[in-house]
Amino acid sequence: MKVLITGVCGFVGSSLARTLVDRGFSVVGVDDLSFGAMSRLSDFIDKIEFHNVPFEIYSDKKHDDIDALINCAAVAPLPENQRDHYRCLRLNVALCGAVIDFCTLNGIKKIIHFSSSAVYENGPSSITHKRPAYESDLLEPRLAYPVSKYLSEEYLRTQAESYGLEVYALRLFNLYGPHQDYFRKQPPLIGYLIRSLLRGEPVDLFASEGARRDYIYIDDLLELLVILFETDGNQGFVPLNVGSGKCYSVYDILTELENVLETKARVSKGDSGQFWINYPELFDRKIPLSTDLVRREVEKKAISDISRVHKLAGWAPKISMREGLRKCAEFAREVVL
Repeated sequence: MKVLITGVCGFVGSSLARTLVDRGFSVVGVDDLSFGAMSRLSDFIDKIEFHNVPFEIYSDKKHDDIDALINCAAVAPLPENQRDHYRCLRLNVALCGAVIDFCTLNGIKKIIHFSSSAVYENGPSSITHKRPAYESDLLEPRLAYPVSKYLSEEYLRTQAESYGLEVYALRLFNLYGPHQDYFRKQPPLIGYLIRSLLRGEPVDLFASEGARRDYIYIDDLLELLVILFETDGNQGFVPLNVGSGKCYSVYDILTELENVLETKARVSKGDSGQFWINYPELFDRKIPLSTDLVRREVEKKAISDISRVHKLAGWAPKISMREGLRKCAEFAREVVL
């Protein structure tokens, strides 16, 4: 089976490419390196067909042997999307048009699109904190990134219906794994905590104990993707929650990491409304971003209902939080120190 991956130099794209190559898949990877890093492919670059070009330029290329497309290309950090709305919409939404162009040109009926659990922002599960998020929930996001993922889903849904495509939109909850980012301006939580603990740096936390998130380890996600590649049938457009069905506070994760790394963090607590303090340009303008929106994002509780994906694919996550954090810490020692 031959698979094309957009955003192949990102955390998800590169991890997926490595897994598929190991399992005997042929992989075509496309990435313009605006966010990805070639270093993520360095140990197996000779085993894939790689194109360093924006996918919207590559999308008119003809292929007669690709079986599925996996769309990992996106601007992921929430404040990065909020600071540049045009880039957010161009890469997270408009790029889906290039995906449809490429697939219809080349007869590719199966698309796996990385959406996000962020689409549930401002929805029933996010507001009440009393139940998990269901794929059938009404979606009314506000921040730029969640809105862009919602719009990408709506576009792909209509085109799946128009062309008879099989599209899986994976509403990914908090993903973590060894190759996650440790160094960007505002790293994902687990990358930030591991880097800080390994370097003996102070840890700034902004969320309260009540804020809790659902986390999924990369290997569990990759196992699901392989199952979906090998699933036959025209399902149309199918949104799927991909999480563990369990949620943790930042303090739960920090305690676990302190045990894994056998060290103690120096913790300071900040105002949740100031979480994006590294992006002063969001607030230093005539019409600033509301700090209440930031506070609600930081303080939300997000947990997935994964009954639909279990029923469809027979999939359930296997890696515990403790085991996942241990694997991340072992890898990070080599790149952080």
